[in-house]
Order: sequence, then structure tokens, then C-alpha cells
Amino acid sequence: MTTTSVYMIYLKSICVIIIMFLITREFQNIVGSVKHFNTFKKDNVISFSRIGKYLLLFFLLTSYSVIEFQEGKNTETHISFIPLFFALLAFIMAEIFKEGNILMEENELTV
Repeated sequence: MTTTSVYMIYLKSICVIIIMFLITREFQNIVGSVKHFNTFKKDNVISFSRIGKYLLLFFLLTSYSVIEFQEGKNTETHISFIPLFFALLAFIMAEIFKEGNILMEENELTV
């Protein structure tokens, strides 16, 4: 393998690890707010949206790879629908929590 290819693999791996860390951190924020009974706050909507974006970025990073050798190069496309499914689920949850936030704010105004 060429040196450039090795560095690109390392960079891609570091980016994937960082994305997984960010997803985990956002999920911990959501769980913490649910434990404190702040379930339908605006922060949870933002966190679910971020998780969806991070998962889309994760999908893009893991679906394509190029490895260069001295004699040629190998290009692979591997499409996994699991990150796309979870990204879609995160965006749906963001919309559900957004509606819950609107209803919670309306309920606070009527009391």
C-alpha cells in the first residue's frame, strides 16, 4: 500500500471514531434530560437532529473506500442501510420531540 493510502485510512478511522463519540455524547444528553424530566425541551430536538446528521456523515464515510497499491488501486463501495435507517429514525424522533415541545409550551402558557 502507498503511504497516502495508509494515511487516508487512518484519517477515515479517526473521523469515524470522533463521529461515534459525538453520537454517544448527544445520546447521553438526551438520556440525562429525560432523567431530569425535561423530556420535550428544545435541546433534545437539536440533539436528535445532530445525531441524524452525524449518522449521515458516518454513512458517507463508511460507504466508500479507495486503497492504492504500487501496482494499481482498489475501489470499493459498500452500502449499509443500518446507519441510514437510524438517521431516519433520529430525524423522526426530532420531529416528534419538536411537536412535544410545542405542546408543552402551549400547556405552560394556558396554566
